[in-house]
Amino acid sequence: GITVTGTGEVTGTPDTVEVSLGVAVLAETVQEATTTAAQKADALISALTDGGVDRKDITTTDYSIYPEYDYSTNKELLVGYRVSNTVRVKIRNVDDTGSLIDAATAAGGDDVRVSGLQFSIDDDADLLKPPAPPPGTTRSPRPPNSPSCPDKSWDRRSRSMKP
Repeated sequence: GITVTGTGEVTGTPDTVEVSLGVAVLAETVQEATTTAAQKADALISALTDGGVDRKDITTTDYSIYPEYDYSTNKELLVGYRVSNTVRVKIRNVDDTGSLIDAATAAGGDDVRVSGLQFSIDDDADLLKPPAPPPGTTRSPRPPNSPSCPDKSWDRRSRSMKP
């Protein structure tokens, strides 16, 4: 028998953007660092929701607390504690991306971190549909000699089943 394998490629215009936004705060104590980071993260998230991002499109992806040291004097000197809080944001209107990042950055100040900008197509179902057959041909839903058509032959020129 004949086996045919192929690949296809489709392209489309992105209609969503995902970006990681967060804050990283350094303070003398864990309590001070967590309080400041929470306030700045809340302000950042509020700026996004005020700009039209649905709260369900904002998810926390990282939260960490760790000590930070200075080794410049060849000694371990505790500088303070760093608290990082990062969210992944899905922006459903690509044209709003710049203004939303600007608003979030302004709300969180110098402690904001931005990374991982990724464009995508939210609903790609139309792009994944098989193409229409070329004019003058038909498409058979099953290969020749499959259980649904054991007595039929395959016409390779027209790609149609013949009785």
